[in-house]
Amino acid sequence: RLQAISCVPQGVWVSGRDPAWEVSRAKHIVEKAKQQGKIPLFVIYDGPEHSKATWRHVGTGKAYEEWMGIFASALGASSAWIVFEPDALLLAPAYSEEDRAMRLEELKNGVRILKEQNPLARVYIDAGHHQWKGAAFVVSLLRQAGIELADGFALNVSNHQTVSEEIAYGVQIATLIGNTHFIIDTGQAGKKVEGKEWCNAPGRALGQIPTTDTGNALVAAFVWAKPPGESDGICNGGPPPGKFWLEYALQLIANE
Repeated sequence: RLQAISCVPQGVWVSGRDPAWEVSRAKHIVEKAKQQGKIPLFVIYDGPEHSKATWRHVGTGKAYEEWMGIFASALGASSAWIVFEPDALLLAPAYSEEDRAMRLEELKNGVRILKEQNPLARVYIDAGHHQWKGAAFVVSLLRQAGIELADGFALNVSNHQTVSEEIAYGVQIATLIGNTHFIIDTGQAGKKVEGKEWCNAPGRALGQIPTTDTGNALVAAFVWAKPPGESDGICNGGPPPGKFWLEYALQLIANE
């Protein structure tokens, strides 16, 4: 039963908390993907300076930029796809004006480093989903975070909004920016889920399998950025975030 999940390509999450291990793993994945003629998908999340409290101690973006450079070098000349910093963009407005500017500049520098060192890689900045913020507001944040340097943006990461809703929302954003491309995380988007619960929300179902054949010129791909079955956190009976939760995974499959 679990083959409905385990046999489908999914994102590999990297955090920078253990750089040596992350680099070794990334190199291995890139090499295996090359041998198989596949595109590796990485999700960069929660880097070494994700907490704004650390910015004041190590200098603006210094450790973060160093980590981006280390990870970029691990990719080599790979044509990897990168979902860049889920939640970071949409959480930035909650900071003070000074901290928000610092964080957005940090994100922009991260995108710049990844693209400068890996021109073949595609970088998609996470832009939340249609129930979080309005399109015009998100566009203003994307511009501050370097969308002009990236290949586009990502929607619905770790969430369960329907594909049709996210396409409509993405087209609004893309049009305002200038017809840039975007990708959608469809792993848990197979069924309409009522309410705004995001953490291990009940009623989710597996969605559209990954493909670049999306039927929309602006949608570069449907992907499974968040591995379905991994817990969002200790809520609704779940284990710690990132841990595989068998019962929840089986429910996703059953609801498909």
